[in-house]
Amino acid sequence: MKKLISFVLTFSITLSNPLALAQDGFIEEEENDGIAFIIGALIGVGIALLLSKTLKANPPRSDAIPFQFVVVHRLDLPEGIKILESREFNNLKFTLIEWQGSEEELKEVLKGVAIILEKNYTYEVFSEGVVSPTVPEKEEIPTVGVIGVLDTGADKNILRNILLFVKNMRRDNYIPEDHGTAVAYLAHKAGNAKVALYRVCTRNLCDSWSITKALMDILRRDIEVVNMSFGTQSHDKVVELMLKFAFMKGVKVVAPVGNKPSKRLPFPARLEDVISVAGFPCFPEKICTKADVRERYVFDTPVGKVKGTSFSSAFYAGKLLLKLASR
Repeated sequence: MKKLISFVLTFSITLSNPLALAQDGFIEEEENDGIAFIIGALIGVGIALLLSKTLKANPPRSDAIPFQFVVVHRLDLPEGIKILESREFNNLKFTLIEWQGSEEELKEVLKGVAIILEKNYTYEVFSEGVVSPTVPEKEEIPTVGVIGVLDTGADKNILRNILLFVKNMRRDNYIPEDHGTAVAYLAHKAGNAKVALYRVCTRNLCDSWSITKALMDILRRDIEVVNMSFGTQSHDKVVELMLKFAFMKGVKVVAPVGNKPSKRLPFPARLEDVISVAGFPCFPEKICTKADVRERYVFDTPVGKVKGTSFSSAFYAGKLLLKLASR
């Protein structure tokens, strides 16, 4: 395809240049200027349409934030490394860096220093959006514990009696979004609990560094259940390390399996100790059979009727908290 486009593009440029055509013997220089221009223009338009369709059909998508890496280390990083943010947890240093070179070069530079080196992976939430507007039931008064929710920003006015606090872990400005509002509402509704909301996503995309910082904060608190309504096909070793710390502390982590059939569960739902949630009775097909539990996936919320395993996960996390509280 690339060779074809290159050939046609070259041919188009040649046709639009009467002097070049005259030199090559295709047309006479003066008599056919108009014809060459028209042909060149038509082919140019055709190429533009072809490229437009190609890009639309296959939009570029990265599995990580370009030039950003997360390093887990004990020793100080060498000079020349651009540090964006840094945190410490369990005698380990977690550092977000910017590196313009190749990953192989970075590995060589950090040889003997980095315990874990990963891209700053991106995650996506599993929502099909607001299906239709609706009026939710009156919210209940929280009587149980606190549930940790990692998600997009939520509407603080709508959830003013639900949110214990909101922390923006992202490196951009806080904005309320429907997904975070619906997820926090459903976790509260099912668990009758206050919600500790950590904003780790913007416009449905989340990142490894924000998730890592949120988990650090959660592990410093008395939070038993955490909902992570997102996933990625990458395997994030930094987030996996933080989740291992959570499991050691007895924290229950819940995550959705996604809304599209695939050969394997997304991360973090695929981790053995994460409770993976699919839709009920079996959604999406095939992959739902690999999930630990199934929960309904259409709900009424303050932002409207929502659909997706993001919401199944949030609702199940609330139910799990209620179950643990009744022990």
